[in-house]
Amino acid sequence: MRRSDKSPHRAFAISLLSVAVAMVGCSGSGGSGPGNGSAASVAAGDMTSSGGGNGRVSTYTVSATVTGLTGQGLVLQLNGGQDQSVLADGSVTFPSGLMTGASYPVTVSTQPAMRREICGVTNGSGMIGQANVTDVAINCSNVDGFLYQITFSNQLFSYGLSAGTGVPVPFGTPLATGTNPLALVTAPGGKFLYLDVPLGDQGPGSISVYAVNPDTGILTAVSSLTTTGLNPALMVMSPGGGFLFVLGGPWPAMSGSALVTYAVNAATGALTPTGTSLTFDVASAPSALAVTPDGKFLYLLGGVFNSGTPAPITLTAYAIDPTSGTLTAGPVLRWINYDTSAGGATMAIDPLGRFLYLARGQGDSNYAAATVLPYAINADSGALTPIGSGTPVASNAGAMTVDPTGRYLYVVNDLNSNAANDTVLALAIDQSSGVVSPLGSPQETAGPAETIICDRSGRFVYLGTDFTASSLASFAINTAPSTAGQLVPSGQTGPSGETMALAIVE
Repeated sequence: MRRSDKSPHRAFAISLLSVAVAMVGCSGSGGSGPGNGSAASVAAGDMTSSGGGNGRVSTYTVSATVTGLTGQGLVLQLNGGQDQSVLADGSVTFPSGLMTGASYPVTVSTQPAMRREICGVTNGSGMIGQANVTDVAINCSNVDGFLYQITFSNQLFSYGLSAGTGVPVPFGTPLATGTNPLALVTAPGGKFLYLDVPLGDQGPGSISVYAVNPDTGILTAVSSLTTTGLNPALMVMSPGGGFLFVLGGPWPAMSGSALVTYAVNAATGALTPTGTSLTFDVASAPSALAVTPDGKFLYLLGGVFNSGTPAPITLTAYAIDPTSGTLTAGPVLRWINYDTSAGGATMAIDPLGRFLYLARGQGDSNYAAATVLPYAINADSGALTPIGSGTPVASNAGAMTVDPTGRYLYVVNDLNSNAANDTVLALAIDQSSGVVSPLGSPQETAGPAETIICDRSGRFVYLGTDFTASSLASFAINTAPSTAGQLVPSGQTGPSGETMALAIVE
């Protein structure tokens, strides 16, 4: 049986946008460690015993193996209290033993001082048994950038993207986001991260602003804006970073949707409403938005999807005033009797600004099929011209993204009827016509993917999944001539649960 078209969390977002029809996206050392504190002298400890009279209490040590460390300043911590400095690769043992049944969370208290060196923990928690713990691993690597993930559990997670491999290395303590975070975007240059938190019928939502440390990836909350009159659900940043466009349900009306433009302060990240907000009734409420790479046009896809009956759908180009951010409606594509029984539609724009891709679901809700329709973008007016009749794909096109070179389009299938229906498909983009064609076989994603993103180097693709033990899947983009553009799985990580959005800073 196929899962519902959207999770309860996603359904909440949809209700904000359209209000549902019912209402008419070195060597180790430690200050207290044995020997001289070097990794060589801090060997794995033995069981120790203590106690008086007839009773003896057995304790066991926790050791970690450190690999890949090049910088200075790494400090590990056990149970939030025992600190252990590490100077080089090797085995490190925390000085005080723990009794059977005690928990042993091992964390990185302080990352190395070297720029963009991140150390992550594997097998870093559990319960003490009847033996010393020796399988904790600390893997250090230099990273090219940082990836951030928000989840259904209302947490914001941080990862370093390993240089060369792109493998995400988790670091830091997850941050609490507030209830129901839905969207995550970064400012150009990676100085700030924006996260929206809608509150539904509890009141207007908010947008949280975090400063990104370019050396460590650590996030620092710098401001929070209450989105007066709006429950935000979708966001997109203009490529120049001057404006943030936020789409959501208007508060307190809770009917239809609204689009608000915020001016972005490049120095502080602060947001200021600008221009006049756009409002839409239930029948025309947008469900997707995308902005051109030159920042000249914002596209809104509007209409009632998932209604099960034919309905009018529009795709409108809005010109963006470069000074004020004011939006002016321009050319419109209209479908009078769009078949909404197969779900909604998704959009993606190629980074070179030549083509817009619209994926329309086909068939019924239990069958993975869609058509990817390319449109040529008029750079002067924003008008869209259809290119051919589209490419059918074995996917419901739940999400799409184009790689930074504009050569490949990646399409997610999250039908979830079985493992083979949770996939990502690579499509080649003809550089002259914009027509797409499948590349190789779909790759399974080990769970339905809610979101997909490429790194800015064009070497890796990341998917946020749900209903799995690891909610972040990574893929390398093949560069061999015979298989260029196809995806190669490179691992999974992240917490269990549902990913709502991903963002990358490089």
